[in-house]
Amino acid sequence: METKEKRILDSVHGYITIPEDICDYVIDTPYFQRLRRVEQTSCRVLFPSARHDRFIHSLGVYHLGEKIVKAVRKNCHDNLPENFDDRAKNYLIACLLHDVSHTPFSHTFEDYYDNKSNALKVTLEQKVNTKIFTEDWKDREWNSAPHEIMSAIMAITCFPNYVKAPDYDMEFIARMIVGCKYSDPAKSFENAFVELLHSKVLDADGLDYACRDAAMAGYSTNNIDVERLVAEIFIIKDADDNDQYKVCFSNKAVNEIEAVLGVKHFQQYNVFAHHVVAYDQKLLEEAMKSAAYWHLHGVMSYDAQLRKRALETLCNIKAFTAPCQFGSYNLPLLYPSDDDFVSLMKCFPNDYFIRQWLTRNYELQPLWKSKSEFKHLFGDTLGDISKDGVDLWVLSDDCKRFLCEQFNIEEYNVWILEPKLKDRFGSTSELQIYIDGKVKKYETLYPKGRMHFNDLGEQFKFIYIPKNIEKEVVIKALIEEQAKNKVELSCFKKVLLKAGSFVKQMIMK
Repeated sequence: METKEKRILDSVHGYITIPEDICDYVIDTPYFQRLRRVEQTSCRVLFPSARHDRFIHSLGVYHLGEKIVKAVRKNCHDNLPENFDDRAKNYLIACLLHDVSHTPFSHTFEDYYDNKSNALKVTLEQKVNTKIFTEDWKDREWNSAPHEIMSAIMAITCFPNYVKAPDYDMEFIARMIVGCKYSDPAKSFENAFVELLHSKVLDADGLDYACRDAAMAGYSTNNIDVERLVAEIFIIKDADDNDQYKVCFSNKAVNEIEAVLGVKHFQQYNVFAHHVVAYDQKLLEEAMKSAAYWHLHGVMSYDAQLRKRALETLCNIKAFTAPCQFGSYNLPLLYPSDDDFVSLMKCFPNDYFIRQWLTRNYELQPLWKSKSEFKHLFGDTLGDISKDGVDLWVLSDDCKRFLCEQFNIEEYNVWILEPKLKDRFGSTSELQIYIDGKVKKYETLYPKGRMHFNDLGEQFKFIYIPKNIEKEVVIKALIEEQAKNKVELSCFKKVLLKAGSFVKQMIMK
């Protein structure tokens, strides 16, 4: 019997075809439809046309997942295990549900949903409830974001017709969403599918947002030939690694890999690390703390810890599936989205933070607008900023105290912010190329690929001060103070070295 399908027109990928039963039981539910009102990125303040949401992104990831499955089936049909179709079916559901629990305004608030140490991880262990998952989940350090763990939990609890059906593997779907590979070498084929959704550089998720963010925001960067790139994906047994299955790309895809790396590099530096985006995200966070405290307690507070706890109370994962009431006013919240948070803020429009966010009339200005400008200003006084940063006085709390005292600024009016970069971005070490019948590391064959990632680990922050203060005067004072602190630190290090040498001599005697 032929499967009935629905076609959805997407401005990025064209027509997306989805089986009708998936539409009925997964997409056409309040849990999934909520994503229509969750903004995809934090950059709309910078690029007003970037109005895309987690709903269409999730459909796009499903679509790319389908293309990947077809390419692997075509490229590797003689070497695929018998359970390929079964694994692929689970993979596509994981692609669709990988962001189903994304919090309002995407990454801005997700840490507030996991305020209790390991609470979400423990809940996921209990939901999956298999010994091998518990061992793999506990024994290894998985870099899973709170929204990924929450999405895996919701996939299991809210879509039982799929995730718990006999022809689906609940544990496998959860692993793909959170990126938890099997420790069992016999499961290397399953681990390949985990990588195809949750890798550090190239997967269905990352490929969709690389294409979609650029297309919807309108900024100019490399063009990615998605069709060519996806057509060159293989899952191959690596003879040099005990016949473990590996995800790799043919050497024909190298230009497209470079294009993807270029786009992601551009996004990290020029979009997510933009001074306006960093300020607006922090402003939104503080505005929601004000709104949360006021709605829960009926008064306003600027105590940092009380405000933080109020927002943590509001950010409750239970509201994703059932009505929750908060505070003495029994504030109702269900299927939380961007709209809900904005409506809460609008009830208190004169708050210092809320007023700025609603008007975008900012009170503070950045002392520098990019990492390049920062390095230009302080390069002679910083040394190697890729180190742990013990000499980076200019980015420390001591610097903040100096500014407050030197220029008579209130502490709440000096912000030192680190840009929030995309998760799981920063290493090409996992990329594999299939060439001359062998699986080779991309970095070995194309070392220039590392250039896209070399300086992502360097410490860098923005400093914001009130607009009525001349920033050139402040920068000059900071350069002088940073240089003085570096000299003092250098002398201190020499004293420590001499002391250490003296102690060593005494011990030897």
